[in-house]
Amino acid sequence: MHLDKAEVPPDYVVMAIRFDGKSVSRPRASGVVRAADFKAAFHHRPILRVSSVIVPREYNFVMFPEAVGFQAAIDWIEPLDFDSRLVASAGR
Repeated sequence: MHLDKAEVPPDYVVMAIRFDGKSVSRPRASGVVRAADFKAAFHHRPILRVSSVIVPREYNFVMFPEAVGFQAAIDWIEPLDFDSRLVASAGR
């Protein structure tokens, strides 16, 4: 799938976020968590580590800034330049 040039937001950024590793939890149950129960279930778990669907050896981190004990800091921010191969050519 390609994007049209007009669909690429000019203000996308990449950032590195640093957080205390002791505040990271891993879900014990497999399966789907209902959205209504999600916030209550992880109220005291500020950062949840979940397996990546795209790259199974990697992880994503779901952060809950309003959770008790949440601490994180932005290390750096830089503009995200989309790879030109993701943007459809004018002739397509």
